[in-house]
Formats: sequence, structure tokens, C-alpha cells
Amino acid sequence: MVAACRGDNTAAGQLTPLLDQLAQTADWQALAAVFRRVLAGERDAEALLDGLDKTDTIIVTALLQALQQ
Repeated sequence: MVAACRGDNTAAGQLTPLLDQLAQTADWQALAAVFRRVLAGERDAEALLDGLDKTDTIIVTALLQALQQ
């Protein structure tokens, strides 16, 4: 995710099928949707974390922190 968000087209291309697959699973739908938003450039933590469960919140928070480094 970090590489893809930083412009690595190969990484982004590899993520697309994975996100498509995750989006088909109820447990992963919300996280996959947020990952797509992050890939599109969104970085507003409050908006991205809205409605996520505890585990997904931890994952997205870690991703956003990694993108800030």
C-alpha cells in the first residue's frame, strides 16, 4: 500500500485484484473501500476511520502513519 500510494505502478497494479477480492468478503469490505480511498489520495484520518471496527482502525492508522514517514 505504501509503495502504491507513493507512485509505484507495479505495486498499485498488484493491489487492484487483491482489493477486488477483499471487497467480496463481508469482513473485508469496509477496509478494502478505505484502502481504495487512500490509494486515490485521501488522507483525512477522521473521515477514513469513520465506521471501521477496532481492527480495521488499527490497520488504517498504521498505514496513514507509514505514509507520513
